[in-house]
Amino acid sequence: MWVHSHDLLTNLPNRAAFLERVRAMLARRKEHGTDGADNGIALLHVDLDHFTLVNDRLGHEAGDILLRQFANLLDELARHVGWVARLGGDEFAVVLPHCSAERAEMIAEHVRASIAEWEFSHEGETSTTTVSIGIVVAPADLDDVTPWLRAADMACYYAKRAGRNRIMLREVADKTVAV
Repeated sequence: MWVHSHDLLTNLPNRAAFLERVRAMLARRKEHGTDGADNGIALLHVDLDHFTLVNDRLGHEAGDILLRQFANLLDELARHVGWVARLGGDEFAVVLPHCSAERAEMIAEHVRASIAEWEFSHEGETSTTTVSIGIVVAPADLDDVTPWLRAADMACYYAKRAGRNRIMLREVADKTVAV
């Protein structure tokens, strides 16, 4: 049922649908084997910078409108190279099938720059929005999404700590963590 697999605010796949779809991708990849970078799966963990300031300054309704508009923009930017899900709050995932680390960095930079140029407007007030993006390419032997998602989240965290409005590439450190 659609309501159980999609975020009601943004209409994007929700965290549960994201996890299910990625687990299926990893299982298919393992079943069919890998053949180099063409079989890489990159994950972009995208987090809006200073989102709470929008809620504080303009109210939660404006924050919801920002999230909807941002989700539409992110989906539009990723549509031809992958797919987007809302993980929760102001955190989103972009999954890039058949993608190398180098290509993922180029795509992430395009997303980051496009969002930095975008203006959110609400009731006559406009503001720019930036994002921090963590990138991790799934290792060929990865069969559990948890360490991959954790690594992408940590990469995003380091991008924020480094000043926000930037991308950070990391690798999966521990592939043995259970769900």
